[in-house]
Amino acid sequence: MKVTRTFVASLLGGLLLVGSQAFAQTSTWKIDPNHSEAGFQVKHLSVSNVRGSLGAVNGTVTWDEKDPSKSTVTAVVETKGLDTRVQKRNDHLKSADFFDVEKYPTLTFNSTSVKRSGDSLLVTGDLTLN
Repeated sequence: MKVTRTFVASLLGGLLLVGSQAFAQTSTWKIDPNHSEAGFQVKHLSVSNVRGSLGAVNGTVTWDEKDPSKSTVTAVVETKGLDTRVQKRNDHLKSADFFDVEKYPTLTFNSTSVKRSGDSLLVTGDLTLN
């Protein structure tokens, strides 16, 4: 299933803006899985929010200081690490009913646009699951 999602990358934007001051050119950054996280929030019964996280994040960010619209983000996220702090829910989400982590151990994100949004960046792209 291919889904288009919009991600606001405040932390990523901050990292890129700090790093870009040292370089006046295009630079490529490797996403560090030890210092990165993929999280989500889903409305539950229109009453509360369920928050969770996925597994390790790997990928690259290519930053073009002169023209941020030429920048790109590619990420691969492990689905086996899914955690909502409720084991029964985790097991159901990992099953074939949802992520089917045995058959599809990762999801991918490929940016289609990068734009400045105040002090942050707005990264839009394709999120591919299953």
